[in-house]
Amino acid sequence: MKTLSSLGLGTSLIAATVTAAVVAVAPAQAASLSGSVGLSGDLDIVNKTDNGFTWKFSDNVVNDKFGSFAGLSFSSGSSLPQINDLAFTCYSGFCTTNSVSPFINFGQQTLTTKDGETTANLTFNLNAGQYLNFGVSGTTETTVSFPYLTGAFNFNGSTLAVGQLAGGYSGQSSTYQMTLKAVPEPLTIMGSGLALGFGGLFQRKNASKRKNRKSA
Repeated sequence: MKTLSSLGLGTSLIAATVTAAVVAVAPAQAASLSGSVGLSGDLDIVNKTDNGFTWKFSDNVVNDKFGSFAGLSFSSGSSLPQINDLAFTCYSGFCTTNSVSPFINFGQQTLTTKDGETTANLTFNLNAGQYLNFGVSGTTETTVSFPYLTGAFNFNGSTLAVGQLAGGYSGQSSTYQMTLKAVPEPLTIMGSGLALGFGGLFQRKNASKRKNRKSA
């Protein structure tokens, strides 16, 4: 399987997408989770027309987990995490998506939150978003959230989150990578603090970590 670096997705673009952005977090939505989680896997790009396409996610693997998400675990042979389809409507290199709830289902998890250790079902709801789409028709294509994606983790309460999602194809191989970061406090956070290490995310070689991944 090819990584997104082979799709020509530069780290400078990822860094540029998170500058000068502001996320307002309402006090009523104070976070119960903190930290970040990174996922990657395969894509099946279907329903492709001049006006858009749909991503179907498979072989999803959690590659990085920090803070509250450090406790994420999945039983052997589990099909989790599950990610629902994401449909894109596109025009002149600019795409939009509708909200998806839930977008990701991590299943029953025992995580450490600000209230202590808690066991509950963990999901992530994705807000409607904007994406850039570019590449060489029939050869390569990359789609990346712009300036970033937003949503909320649901785990015994709601925690707002920001992140980045990118994917595409090169030849016959299609992959995606995603990072999600819980917003830890009911404050306004400047986008310059939301880089989340995206550049490093797209440079990592995750093959050795994907114990649940099918052989390419």
